[in-house]
Amino acid sequence: MLLEIIDLELIHLVIGLIALMVANIILGSIDALLNQQFNTKVLKQGIIKAIVVAIGFILTYVAGYLNPDILAIEVNGETVNLIIAVTMILIAGFVYYGNEVLKKLIVFVKGKINIGDGM
Repeated sequence: MLLEIIDLELIHLVIGLIALMVANIILGSIDALLNQQFNTKVLKQGIIKAIVVAIGFILTYVAGYLNPDILAIEVNGETVNLIIAVTMILIAGFVYYGNEVLKKLIVFVKGKINIGDGM
């Protein structure tokens, strides 16, 4: 039953987005740690955000699968159902977090790593 619901391409997008979110959290945490600006609260917020986003996508996908004929959102004059809308948002999130991770990696590659005073 569960395998009938799962679209493999969508699963790849979800796993990729989660991987990018985790990479973003790790790179941001390492940068903050090296600059002695690490904040546990910000780390927890990033982790909670990633979990909430993943759960939200899963629940929305299930709702869209259970009700595929309900048109949910209008994009550029075309109305789409929840599954297509979720896929579009996943792609947008993938592009956003991919860009954020690449920016952080470029900073690490191009710049000197500041380990702060006393480290």
